[in-house]
Amino acid sequence: LERFDEALAACDRALALGPNQAFYWNLRGYILGGLGRSNEQLAAAERAIELKPTSARNWANKAEALISLRRFAGALDAAERGLAITPGSEFARTAKAEALRGLKRYDEALAICDALIAERHRRHAGDYCRQRGWILRDMGRQQDALHDFQRATLLDPDDDGAWQGLAQTYRTLGMRREAQE
Repeated sequence: LERFDEALAACDRALALGPNQAFYWNLRGYILGGLGRSNEQLAAAERAIELKPTSARNWANKAEALISLRRFAGALDAAERGLAITPGSEFARTAKAEALRGLKRYDEALAICDALIAERHRRHAGDYCRQRGWILRDMGRQQDALHDFQRATLLDPDDDGAWQGLAQTYRTLGMRREAQE
């Protein structure tokens, strides 16, 4: 429902009761990220790491904040630190793929998305197809991107990012009618 303001208020109430709870600092970071407040997301993620440096999710949250700030090398480092703790972490692997995309290391980013899709992470399969579509667009592989965006919209019809990618790819391919639908 994306009621981020309410979620942030609830998280802040929890932190008022227990200010040294890494879980709530990390959650606060994700909420701030949803609000587009990337610098504050980064600060919350760093506080969560300070309290619990052994959480891959805390490191992934930091990576996501750095990606939003377009600090891709730092994001890659944070994602890799999370993966050193929990090698199979979906959160850290997804952040790593996005950081690699930002660094224009497309083949490595695609390999991560392909592995996540192959592992059948059904709950997030649409996310991985969308992410793969954006990587393929960056590589100039519009037809392949189109396929992944179509697949993403089928897996998650509410994914605005997948629909946006699909429309942009249709326009790039000169398929104006399809882009308007």
